[in-house]
Amino acid sequence: MNQTTYNTKSKGVLHYIVYKKDGEFTAVCLNLNIVEYGKDPEKLRKSVQEAAMSYVNAIRKKNLSDDYLNQIPDKKYIEKLKEIRFANELMEKSSGKPITISRAQVKAPSYFDLKSRPYTGANFANA
Repeated sequence: MNQTTYNTKSKGVLHYIVYKKDGEFTAVCLNLNIVEYGKDPEKLRKSVQEAAMSYVNAIRKKNLSDDYLNQIPDKKYIEKLKEIRFANELMEKSSGKPITISRAQVKAPSYFDLKSRPYTGANFANA
């Protein structure tokens, strides 16, 4: 989410975070305020992305306002995003090069994943 983009029915970028807290995973589509909980982070990530795609398609089908595609996330998810970005910055400083932190690099309970998924027309980028 480095660049602020206004999502429209024809194109945009959806941002997701998945993190673990108290033994349970939470997946959030930040732009749409879609939140899901579960025990398997990979299934959860796919599920929240499918829900987001369905949501975008419903907005398109009903020709609703693009504002529905640009919601402000709940404060606790903004704070979690800040934590992820801070951890990413620390990793970049220690390694000297940009990286993306994923579950392979961070052990539970600090698990997190940050993904962006662009879409244009009826197409959604593969995760």
